[in-house]
Amino acid sequence: MPVNAAAKTGSVGARIAPISNRYRLEEDVFARAFRARMSEFDAFSALAQRGLRAVGDAPGPRRRLELMRDMYGFMAREFPKLLDRWDQERENRQRP
Repeated sequence: MPVNAAAKTGSVGARIAPISNRYRLEEDVFARAFRARMSEFDAFSALAQRGLRAVGDAPGPRRRLELMRDMYGFMAREFPKLLDRWDQERENRQRP
């Protein structure tokens, strides 16, 4: 990802130094980025559900769409718990 695009998403922050521009990753940028994208899990699950209505009983497409729906449903349920565990792990690492 180019630096300008990363800066727009909040992944990196600019630090103006007397000689040149310098960039640094923002604090815990990756966990924040994952949290920002978690709504996509529900959107993909809903998209798969729409696909299931469209394909009817066709076994091949139906099986793939059911797997997609179930996987994104699983991610929507479990990923927040994983990020909560990461927050706890991060807190423990920062304690003296």
